Amino acid sequence: MCTLGLYMSSVEKKYRLQVDFGEEPYIELCVLEKQSGNTSKADVISDALGVYKWALKEVRAGSRILIERKKDDGQKETEEVEFPFIKSKL
Repeated sequence: MCTLGLYMSSVEKKYRLQVDFGEEPYIELCVLEKQSGNTSKADVISDALGVYKWALKEVRAGSRILIERKKDDGQKETEEVEFPFIKSKL
């Protein structure tokens, strides 16, 4: 369930959103809030939307998104990041 309400702030329009999470996703959201140094769960969700928007744009444009890891022996390995939740919507 998702309800949306609008309230005005002196700086910008803000939207109040009510989202129902199961226990596990809610705990993950709380952990991400602490790990990221964000001051609210709304900031975590806003950051996640930014990353999702970027990834969606890149995948739709045919880009490959790669991650480069440094292995224990000092060598680097490159792996393509898979986004099945995006590709299924193309």
